[in-house]
Order: sequence, then structure tokens, then C-alpha cells
Amino acid sequence: MPRVRRKRVRVKQTTKLMRRAMSVAVVVLRERMRWSQIRLAAEMNKWVAPKGGEMMRRCRISRWERRLAAPSPTHRMALGKISVKHGHEDLGAIFRAMPALAWTLALALHGNGKKHGGNGNGDT
Repeated sequence: MPRVRRKRVRVKQTTKLMRRAMSVAVVVLRERMRWSQIRLAAEMNKWVAPKGGEMMRRCRISRWERRLAAPSPTHRMALGKISVKHGHEDLGAIFRAMPALAWTLALALHGNGKKHGGNGNGDT
């Protein structure tokens, strides 16, 4: 059976920035709340599921944190509402912001992103 070669898809720079900003924000939210990925998924289901959104699972949050994906606008709004509800308005602003603004806010929030694998200037 012949091997199938998969074509590597180049990710746009703005997509990388969005993923990094959301990754940092999700990790910070979980650290502040002392929640597991499962707990965050359960809390998000309270906001997303009644509106007909897709049910959250731990693996999706893991993908966000590892920068393999970014939350959809619906999920970002749920994350923002959860953040504000628990007194983290700075994170709520990041989740509700446009992608480029979210990156700037995440850098300010988390010391230039150095803790989560960045070198502080947006490069990996």
C-alpha cells in the first residue's frame, strides 16, 4: 500500500497570534480559578449548550492551550462571561477582543508571554 504524503499547511501569522493570545488567556484563567480542563469545559457547557452550541470537552481546551486551535467566537464569548462572572475583567476583555487586540492584552497580562514559550516579541 503506497504511503500518502500529507501536505503541510502553513498557518498565517495572525492565526498564530490569535492562538497564542487565547492559549495564554485560557491557561491564566484556569490557574486563577484553580480549575482543571474538565471543570472549565463543564462551566463552558452551561453557557454554550443552551444556545445550541457544540458541547465542550477537555480535549478541545487542551488544543487551545497547546496552540493547535483557537476558541470560536461563541466559545470566546462564553470564556469572557465566565471570566467576568468570577471577577477577572482583564481576561474577559481579552476573550471578547478582536484577535490583534487580544494578543496585545495577553502580552500585557502575562509579562510578554515568556512563561508560555514565547520570547516576548511574538516569535516562537
